Amino acid sequence: MFEQPVENFSANHIIGIIPIPNYGGDVRPHVYVDTEGWIVAYFTKDEPASLIMDWQSNNKGDVDNPKIDAINTTTLEQAIKKTIDELGLNYDEIKQKIKYYDFEFSDADKLFLFVKTSNYRLRLYSNPRKLQAL
Repeated sequence: MFEQPVENFSANHIIGIIPIPNYGGDVRPHVYVDTEGWIVAYFTKDEPASLIMDWQSNNKGDVDNPKIDAINTTTLEQAIKKTIDELGLNYDEIKQKIKYYDFEFSDADKLFLFVKTSNYRLRLYSNPRKLQAL
């Protein structure tokens, strides 16, 4: 399941990296699993938050003519799914319990991704709480 070597382990937990295929090569989220049932997929503070976007799975077009109508999965979700599948658990029962959290911006409840295209429209909302360029 994890790339070798495993990053950290004890009798109660294990932390490793699970490669997720994406355009430009694999994305490598870290995954923490413990004996109490916690499964946490994350990127370290030194990795850009944009790695969360699973371009390959969400693209309904092709590499040269991408078409993303909705974001249906993320690289972190894919890492959790691979872990759940490896443990022999039912992913559909667990999927609705997946939550996202940003340790640096703990009040954040949205993530904006900007993509370079030939046509774009930017809509700014009134009273934004915080904007942070990544």
